[in-house]
Amino acid sequence: MSNQNKEIPVIEKIKNQLEASESELKEKKEHFNLITLGLLEQLETLTGFFQIMYSNSTSLTPAEVKEFASRMDVT
Repeated sequence: MSNQNKEIPVIEKIKNQLEASESELKEKKEHFNLITLGLLEQLETLTGFFQIMYSNSTSLTPAEVKEFASRMDVT
């Protein structure tokens, strides 16, 4: 009976470690998703920039380049 009583704290300790690992994994997944979303938004902005650049027969004005650059987070 005493051996069984010793196993319970060990099982609880393992359970707590698994829960902590699961929580940390969820946080990392959320962080990864935010980074991915930010990259997709930047890709969308770049795609729009190149579509306008190639659809116009004239070059982009410096003001147009600044406008697109202001949308990009280059930090």
